[in-house]
Amino acid sequence: MSANFTIELPYKSLHIYLRIDTSEQVSRFLESTIRGGFGCTMRKIVCATQKKECADCLLRNNCAYSYLFETAPSPDAARMKKYKSVPRPFTINSTQNGTEIQLNLTLIGNALSYLPYFIYTLNMLGRKGLGKKRNNYIVEKVITDGDKIVYTSKENSIETPLTPDTVVVYPGKQKTGTVEIHFYTPLVIRKNGAILKEFDTKSFFTTLLRRVTNLNAFHGKTKDININPEKILTAVDSLETESYMKPERKSRYSTRQNARLDYSGITGNVRLKGDTGTLEPLLKAGEILGVGKNTVFGYGKYVLNNI
Repeated sequence: MSANFTIELPYKSLHIYLRIDTSEQVSRFLESTIRGGFGCTMRKIVCATQKKECADCLLRNNCAYSYLFETAPSPDAARMKKYKSVPRPFTINSTQNGTEIQLNLTLIGNALSYLPYFIYTLNMLGRKGLGKKRNNYIVEKVITDGDKIVYTSKENSIETPLTPDTVVVYPGKQKTGTVEIHFYTPLVIRKNGAILKEFDTKSFFTTLLRRVTNLNAFHGKTKDININPEKILTAVDSLETESYMKPERKSRYSTRQNARLDYSGITGNVRLKGDTGTLEPLLKAGEILGVGKNTVFGYGKYVLNNI
């Protein structure tokens, strides 16, 4: 490992199973429906001051909702001190199969300590109802990636604390090879202020590198690490790319902004040939953490083949 580029980022991936009272599709944009309902419900549960803006709240640095949904840099932050918000410490994506909804939740850094809040809030949202038709559900069970049972509706207790896993990122050993990336949720990346409509190799890797380093700065074990990306960028320049990506159009209505927002991106497959050995740890980190915009909606999720 390179001494000046080793990131250790704690995380835990969990699978949450909901049993809903309908087999009809709850929403065309399920992640948005769940995330929106979840955020509103959690705020009502934990907010002691009922202020409209978290930035003006005296309790914002000791609040579950503020930490998870309006994450802000602390005054002594290693980077992004002047930003109003920083990367959220979780990702969530979901699928519905008949009356079962599966949520795949990844908690990053200290967010793992808030797992009981996630489960309690999901239970409250289930009683309130999900989507336009207010379909009720129950949280049947929560398990880890290793099939460890964390919660069941029958027992109604949460097994904590959980030992986090760790994403370790460093320049890998140089090796020529081929890797295939399958994006199963939309990828949204900006370049020069514009959303890319096709895959751009350098933009993808610089965005992924920025996400990993920014998450580390606020949620990692060594927040003030000095990162030298030279080896990573040299390996990126060696790559030959075959892209089979296509547009996927999505939108959601924001009650907060009183407008319909565009959440379109691109999905599909990419084949990269070159020094994939150096890039392997970074690519595997992205498999867990996601990449690009809207990762809290489950965007930028992919799986790797041939690596």
